[in-house]
Amino acid sequence: RHLMSVEPSNGLTDARHHIFWADEGAYIGHPVDDFESDRREWVPLKLVPDMVARGEVPAANMAAALLLLHHLRLGQDALPRSIPPRRPEC
Repeated sequence: RHLMSVEPSNGLTDARHHIFWADEGAYIGHPVDDFESDRREWVPLKLVPDMVARGEVPAANMAAALLLLHHLRLGQDALPRSIPPRRPEC
């Protein structure tokens, strides 16, 4: 499901990042492009706010997405009706 879209360099570029979420995931092997990140780790969603506050999630778009997901998932099984899932605009 589409979670959010952000413009990480608004005013400098027309880049738009579309961020999606799923109810589950599976490890399928080591990434081919592992140079793209310093750390990859499965963590409980409840740890996200503290990780962001400590600076462990340096990418602003990822921090925003994780915090939104944390907010939406607290005690809920799906997106609230006021924010229906939508397809990203391309």
